Amino acid sequence: MSKPTFLCLPGSVRRPSSNAHLLRQLVMEMSDFAEATVYEGLGDLPIFNPDREGAATPAIIKDLKADVARADGLIIACPEYVHGIPGSFKNLIDWLVSGEELSGKPVMLVHTNGHGRGAHVRSQLCEVLTTAGVELIEPDGVTIYLVSKHAAEIEAILAEPGNRSALKMAARQFVDRLTQNEV
Repeated sequence: MSKPTFLCLPGSVRRPSSNAHLLRQLVMEMSDFAEATVYEGLGDLPIFNPDREGAATPAIIKDLKADVARADGLIIACPEYVHGIPGSFKNLIDWLVSGEELSGKPVMLVHTNGHGRGAHVRSQLCEVLTTAGVELIEPDGVTIYLVSKHAAEIEAILAEPGNRSALKMAARQFVDRLTQNEV
């Protein structure tokens, strides 16, 4: 039996993104039981335009759609900007909603905001993603507080055994839930 595959989507285009750091650590923690990759093209996506769908779909969007379609599930870590989903990440979702790639796709959310921060983006992501037809699993996944930390601090926090264990356990539960649904 092959390992399930996951596409991890960071919701920030910022190079030292705490969300991307979190997802890269999650990929390492789940390597024993799943294959996962972190999507790196968010900042390169053109602005969604329905006139560019179909035959006019840009190659980068075709590649994104193929990556999403191939994945057994998606793992999303998205920051909150002015109480909402960052425009660049909403743009990614907009490119995907008219196709079948998201329909029924299992999705887990993980967060770098804690202590009451990030509630708006979680709520909006749940609304937008369920409207897009995904199967949202464990809407709050796992939260490791990394906001306003520098890269070295983020790496140290993510290396802590308790945080590594929390990430691994959340990923394992996500994978187990998917395999239970297949039986």
